Amino acid sequence: MATGEYFNWIALADPSHSGSIAVTYNLILRRLGWDDGWSMLRRVFGNARYFASSASKIPIDVSAGEAAVGMCIDFYGRFQAGAIGGGRVAYVAPRYLTAITADPISILRGAPHPDLAHEFVLWLLRPEPQNLWQRCLHLPRVRVAPVRFELRRLPVRRDLYTDQYIQGWTDQVNPFDQARSFPVNMPSFYSVVGLVCHAMAIDIHDELRDAWRAIISCKEPVCREKMIGVFDQMPAQLILPWTDDELRRSWQENLQDEGHGRHHEVVSILAKFVGPLQSGMQGQQWRVKQRSRWIKFFRAQYQQVRCLAEEDYW
Repeated sequence: MATGEYFNWIALADPSHSGSIAVTYNLILRRLGWDDGWSMLRRVFGNARYFASSASKIPIDVSAGEAAVGMCIDFYGRFQAGAIGGGRVAYVAPRYLTAITADPISILRGAPHPDLAHEFVLWLLRPEPQNLWQRCLHLPRVRVAPVRFELRRLPVRRDLYTDQYIQGWTDQVNPFDQARSFPVNMPSFYSVVGLVCHAMAIDIHDELRDAWRAIISCKEPVCREKMIGVFDQMPAQLILPWTDDELRRSWQENLQDEGHGRHHEVVSILAKFVGPLQSGMQGQQWRVKQRSRWIKFFRAQYQQVRCLAEEDYW
């Protein structure tokens, strides 16, 4: 999705309106790292046809041929693939780059029948009700199964992922095999994802697309490399202050190895970088001010990329 072949063929959702997409972008940043994560995401954004306000629009547009690929919640994608049929549309969960979270359930404060509601929650967590989330339609010799719609959601209970249950499921996948924990000290960037995405891409999407088009159209390697260098730059506040190039290259290994000599240095740098951003997000005035500054920065970078492309052309 980050290569030029996908230009204008990707459907994306706005992380400010879709929590699932914000979680997905955050996972990419936490897995690849702040620098490489934004580098990849910016190319994906450059290929995007649009940013929808709802993630549910994405699989519908892909199935209609309005886009070749898009990011969405698993049960949105799987349900749409099943509705279209014929294997024309499929949902893919990249290993270790897919956000896997449990949907919550709660009892409203002041509910008129709290005891009954409590019993329902307990019932829903039992094996057979959990099994209903993935049951195929009209299974033979099965007493309890969906009749009209397959829910296409994955059970939260780990003990259900056995041959006994999976053989009767529509999606025979195990999310516990697709997930991997982050290092303990890897921070979350969730609170700032929406703001950076808007400044970098959504608010100035035309400028971003023009710059990315210029890069993927450039045939001269030296000029292209120069354009990419400008394209990938970040505002000063969004630059992770690694102390040297060696640490910039090896920070993931150092972070995962608590016995490494520079482990605590990596933890400290990440914490000092994320802390002020998360604190700033608490203030409306700070968010408005930074968004304006960052938009101005990114717009200038994209303009410079286009200027370099024009120089190469002439």
